[in-house]
Amino acid sequence: MSVDEAIALWPKLETIGLPLGSPATVNPENQWMIDFMNKVDQLGLRVDFICVHHYGGRSVQGLLKKLDRLYKKYNRPIWITEFALADWDAKSVEESRHTEEDVLEFMRNVLPALERLDYVARYAWFSAKTTNRALGRAALFDENNRLTTLGRHYASFQATEEKPND
Repeated sequence: MSVDEAIALWPKLETIGLPLGSPATVNPENQWMIDFMNKVDQLGLRVDFICVHHYGGRSVQGLLKKLDRLYKKYNRPIWITEFALADWDAKSVEESRHTEEDVLEFMRNVLPALERLDYVARYAWFSAKTTNRALGRAALFDENNRLTTLGRHYASFQATEEKPND
């Protein structure tokens, strides 16, 4: 869909009366998103928060820097509607460059960091099946629908304080 097509349809979404997030593009820093948000601002359309997907590497700091850039650019709260560690080059789960320990360590470090960012209003870990070649090690549930070690950590994580956007 082109930016102009999305902008033409946007007023229909505004009539719903619920908080309205931006489109969630593969890369929220790409030209499509920049053009879309520029037109939103020029036309006075409503975007209440920026939706972000993140399937980058293990660098928590890399993700935090990206979120900081987005917040500074758009000056809106951020909802991370999908994130996980993925290896898009893996031919199988076994060939993934991310071990289960890597993914768990990333989650242990990133969740408290996200909680400390006032402008991150929401986040949701993306859980694929354990057999997914790119995301299998990031699964929250096993093939019998039981929580994985990662899933148990995510389910038991306690936010340290209430966010201003709650």
